[in-house]
Amino acid sequence: DHKNFKKIPFVTIDGEDSRDFDDAVWSENKKNKTKIMVAIADVSFYVQKNDLLDLEAKKRGNSFYFPDRVVPMLPTEISNDICSLVPNKERLCIVVEIELTKNVVSKFDIHRAKIMSVARLTYEQVDNIHYSNDSNNKYFKLIENLFESYKILNFNSKQRNKIKFETDEFEIINKLDNQFTFKKKPKLESYKLIEEFMILANENV
Repeated sequence: DHKNFKKIPFVTIDGEDSRDFDDAVWSENKKNKTKIMVAIADVSFYVQKNDLLDLEAKKRGNSFYFPDRVVPMLPTEISNDICSLVPNKERLCIVVEIELTKNVVSKFDIHRAKIMSVARLTYEQVDNIHYSNDSNNKYFKLIENLFESYKILNFNSKQRNKIKFETDEFEIINKLDNQFTFKKKPKLESYKLIEEFMILANENV
């Protein structure tokens, strides 16, 4: 049975060209307590172990991303529609709920839940809203809560000497006549924010 978390204002944060949104985040901070929720699309509700979709997905191993197309691990009807956490649509998820007291994990739980994302945000949008201090933006408070929680998680990572990989990422820019160029992706703080939230969820699972 899936709990009803549709009133929690989850947001997805992905790249500009993303088509499937498989995770959403939310957090709040009150005095010495921080609460974080990470929602992951509940694909296992639709794809049963060892059914035909599962067997084909195992053969493929993962989705393959090319400059002009994606070869998905699962049919696009599942990855881009039924399980994609698009805004204002009820979706089934696995939700990892974590509480930190004085920056230390004090409680966690895992739920099957129904959620409804309130926004499909990009990394660029999130950084712009945060760094411009745009309090008029309707997602400002949600994003500031995420960044407040990220500061705690990032501090904890530094305390335990997490390895920091400084690498450059590139995207391919298509041009005419099969010519293309590489463009270096900007190093956005929101990338690291999502990374820390996902690491936290994985650690607690």
